[in-house]
Amino acid sequence: MTQGAGLIFKPIPGRAFPGEKSLRLSGITEFPRGRVQVLSDTHWAVPVSQHHLLHDDDDLQRYLRKINDELACAANNSSFEVLIFNGDAFEITGSCASYGDGHFPYLADGSLHKPELTRQVIAEILNSNNAVIEQLQRFLSASANHRIVFVKGNHDAFLGLDFEAQSLIKKKLTGTNDSDQIAFCSEIEIPELRFYARHGQDLDSINNTAQKALNKGDLLNFMAYRLSKIVVDEIGKLRSSFGSQAKTLIDEFQQQVVRISDFRPLPSFWLYMEMLVAKYASKARTIQGLPEAIVAVGNNFYNSFYQIATNKEVMREFESLYCSPWISKVFSGIPPALKERSLRSRFAQKLITHSAAKFHDWFSSNKPQLEMALKLVATNPDIDVVSFGHTHRPSDERGSLRDFTGKVREYRVVNTGTWAPSIFASPVEGSLRFLREQKNSGVLSIDYSAEANPEAVYRTSFYSAVKTKL
Repeated sequence: MTQGAGLIFKPIPGRAFPGEKSLRLSGITEFPRGRVQVLSDTHWAVPVSQHHLLHDDDDLQRYLRKINDELACAANNSSFEVLIFNGDAFEITGSCASYGDGHFPYLADGSLHKPELTRQVIAEILNSNNAVIEQLQRFLSASANHRIVFVKGNHDAFLGLDFEAQSLIKKKLTGTNDSDQIAFCSEIEIPELRFYARHGQDLDSINNTAQKALNKGDLLNFMAYRLSKIVVDEIGKLRSSFGSQAKTLIDEFQQQVVRISDFRPLPSFWLYMEMLVAKYASKARTIQGLPEAIVAVGNNFYNSFYQIATNKEVMREFESLYCSPWISKVFSGIPPALKERSLRSRFAQKLITHSAAKFHDWFSSNKPQLEMALKLVATNPDIDVVSFGHTHRPSDERGSLRDFTGKVREYRVVNTGTWAPSIFASPVEGSLRFLREQKNSGVLSIDYSAEANPEAVYRTSFYSAVKTKL
């Protein structure tokens, strides 16, 4: 049990899956006022290369700074503040793929693989995201009544299995490795606010961890980052082969390849590489030899993909042989026309952009989360509001239902989106020359005041930005 001034985290009995820790936060009503803020999918990562620009965290940094400035002005130690990062705060799997020679952090049964090396990666993530980390440090140091909760997601599931990694994060944020201001869990309930949160990765077929084994989403994520690292390093070598006239274009190409893991749907990340090769080979047509070099980079991408997918020695490195036939099937499903680089075909471009949009709708639907939340509310008298992340699609669903006692109750189901950008093929344009970058971040704020309003007030704020023609 982790206990602080009035706020207590207790395990919820009866939920004992490996790596799972269910928490209940209580003590809210001991305070005259306070606030819980929920956000998800920040994906703090290690740079893929020295040329890699990290995800633009300016929006998140500004938001956290605003919170800290407000709290500093209030200077009220009688209130509480809780920040809940509802999954995928850390991009651990992808960072392990791009750090050094790369390693996969799990074995086939879901247990840890090379945990010492993964802890090095987590330390590097903390050091590489200073602006945000400093705001979290400031938040915790402002009052003993402030808390941060990290809910486990599919990209940072390692944190639920390794107490040393948890201590590493506590040490970085508070100066001590046993701080009671930080909690780690797989799901959290706050009955006094009638609130429940979990990441939601177990509600899609790719990332379902119910079998207590490695999920396919982790492997795909690892492959996307590892291939990105391989190709980015190869692109870097082009700088010495072509003059200064090509430097800007090569730098731009490299920056876009770095972002392959931002492409949605992730299982079709090879589509993104196809688009980039077609785009930059065309842009380089006035520079002798560069279009051919870019196409060769694309071919090496496929060769590396195939090696990772089918080479038993490579797969044995992270004890995931059972996934190899599945990945091989994905690879074999790539149309031969794409391998032959006939993407400039208008028909092929329309087909791929349309398919990418359909795949994204399928993989990123919030419908399974809503269905699970309604069952939870209907069977639990202490929960009316449920929050998820994972899909990178912010939403705020409200309605009423009849619970197990026959009582009609109001419900609210919120997905807080992501603070990392996502890239989609744009079916509107009907051409692979056009991509859409979208950032859909959101915050669920829960305000509590014992005097003015005994029941909590729930507010959602969504921030969306769209760019085209990447």
